[in-house]
Amino acid sequence: GEILNRAARIDCYGTGQTSHFMAQDLHARLFRLGAATTVFTDVYLQLVAAAALGPQDAVVAISYVGRLPT
Repeated sequence: GEILNRAARIDCYGTGQTSHFMAQDLHARLFRLGAATTVFTDVYLQLVAAAALGPQDAVVAISYVGRLPT
C-alpha cells in the first residue's frame, strides 16, 4: 500500500481474460482515488511502458494463470 501511495505513476498490467478485467478494474479504482494510473493489457505494450518507468513509479502485474497465451 505504501509504495502505491508514494508512486508518481502506477501501471496496471494484465494479460488474459480474467487478468485483463482485474487490471482494468484496479485502474478504474485507483483513478477514482486520484492516482496517476494507466492500464496495459497487451504484453508488448506492457514491455514498452515498463521501459519508460522511473524509480518513483510502480507496477501492479496481475496474472491469473501465470503464463502467456500461446
